[in-house]
Amino acid sequence: MAYGLYLSYARAQGGWYGDLSAGGGNFQSQVTRPITLYGANYGSASSRPTGNAFMIYADTGYDLIRGNWSLGPIATFQYTAYNAPAVGETDPYNLNLKVNNQQLTSLFSGLGAHVNYRIAVGKSVTLLPELRCFWNHEFYNQSRQVTGSFQAVPGYSYSYTDTLQVPNSVSPQAGVTALLGNKFSTSLFYSAGLGSGASVQELTLSANLNF
Repeated sequence: MAYGLYLSYARAQGGWYGDLSAGGGNFQSQVTRPITLYGANYGSASSRPTGNAFMIYADTGYDLIRGNWSLGPIATFQYTAYNAPAVGETDPYNLNLKVNNQQLTSLFSGLGAHVNYRIAVGKSVTLLPELRCFWNHEFYNQSRQVTGSFQAVPGYSYSYTDTLQVPNSVSPQAGVTALLGNKFSTSLFYSAGLGSGASVQELTLSANLNF
């Protein structure tokens, strides 16, 4: 479950615009994995991780409109705090595992530009194909350590350090927005995050209804 509020400013004739939003959410998932030791299978272990997050996001840009074309620079900024409570993993062989709670933060910025073209399909339907590209920077890029313990061996604990650090990345994006009347719109976008040997691909479908 997620919740939030947003505030936007823009002018139909172009120029400066901005968005500000804040929100959070509570998340729960179920994980089941096999336990394999030295080629033998010892059943499976399961857990139900939960967590909650808080986010503040802002962007600003300038749109230059020439006919059906619209283009301009965009700057984005996002702060995220994520709390992952302790997770207990159980199985039939008493190889139970506990992962301690974690507090994760992210301070993420983006600088880029976009260009779109307005296509009037009918009196109440308009399509906006769009291209975007961003250079992103993560300010909280320190190594993160996960700690836990094996409950079957009292007093034995372990730790794991995440060495995947991607302070800078490039995000090309392409998609289309459909404006249906004055109150409803829907978008489909593909984006890729590329940098430091890592690659993240994403396909996003969204819909907006204005009251």
